[in-house]
Amino acid sequence: MTHLDARDFLSSRPDNAATIIVDNFDKHSGGPSRSRAENHRKRQKSTDKKAWDTRQKSAQAAVRKFNHRRIFPRNP
Repeated sequence: MTHLDARDFLSSRPDNAATIIVDNFDKHSGGPSRSRAENHRKRQKSTDKKAWDTRQKSAQAAVRKFNHRRIFPRNP
């Protein structure tokens, strides 16, 4: 459907039908499927999770080191 056809089609419809059809045209205009904000939030979430995992790992390492030192002190 070309633009002219669409315009003729819309002008022959009552107002509310025209808005519905126009809305659909806008929705499928090939824009990004997710908004920038949504993408950003998703990225933030994954980096936050990675940071949390890293903190957990270093905390566990610290505990392991502490326990090891308790069992095997450097200078008894």
